[in-house]
Amino acid sequence: MSADWRSWKRNLYIRPVDGFADTPNPWTASDPSVVNDARHVGTNEQWDISLAYTGFKNWRLAGGIINRWDKTPPFSATNLLNNQYSSEGFAEIYSPAAGSSTSEATYTFK
Repeated sequence: MSADWRSWKRNLYIRPVDGFADTPNPWTASDPSVVNDARHVGTNEQWDISLAYTGFKNWRLAGGIINRWDKTPPFSATNLLNNQYSSEGFAEIYSPAAGSSTSEATYTFK
């Protein structure tokens, strides 16, 4: 969702993720009857916000917050026990950038 007002631009990104079977075999996760004793990872949503200002000639100043509410994603035993994943204990579909901020200053030569 975004909104513009004069030289300001605001964005809100809400990324919902549905729950899933905690298994390293993605082809079985879509059919719960095939997954024996698989743990279920719960749902989660992450809110990112950003703000940009373009009121100065040739300049764009922007900043934002990733995972605004600093919400910890649900635990994944598969990612904790299997060293082939990059974020141990959390599914790869979640951002590890909890509560981090971004900033940007862009000058355009014309």
